[in-house]
Amino acid sequence: MRSPVGAALIVITYLAGVNVFLTPVQVRVWNYLNGIDVLMMLALVVPFIATRWVSPSNLRATRVAWYLTAVMALDIVFFAIMTFAPTGGHPSLESLVLIFTGLLKVLLVPAALLALGIAFTNGERISIITLGLICIVCETVYIVPIPNHPFQWLLLRYWLKGVV
Repeated sequence: MRSPVGAALIVITYLAGVNVFLTPVQVRVWNYLNGIDVLMMLALVVPFIATRWVSPSNLRATRVAWYLTAVMALDIVFFAIMTFAPTGGHPSLESLVLIFTGLLKVLLVPAALLALGIAFTNGERISIITLGLICIVCETVYIVPIPNHPFQWLLLRYWLKGVV
């Protein structure tokens, strides 16, 4: 059994990742969403999803984190439809689904982080925890947010009123 300090480090790393990547990714999603973004999402999410079959874990907490991130990863399908569909998809329908999945992630992300923290303290491999953390950060920053989305409340800049 590992120290709970490591679980706290997972949350701190998550917050740092969100603070570094949320704003640049959101600018890109709103202005330049293309196939590179969909491929980037896949590259950041698929390794953790693949661990379910490549290197399965015996810990229930890791499996819970896997299922939660798999549900969150379904939004990549709608980003792909918007990007790769011959008609360009139906942007309002995909955007509506992406807004709802972005709001659902407000509940799923903390639960997945908690599950990863529990898995870490119970001795899960660092590589699995790292892949899960990367997946959760990716699922957090690649969203179509509404104004004043709760993920924006995680930004240091939000609390310092634009000083940073």
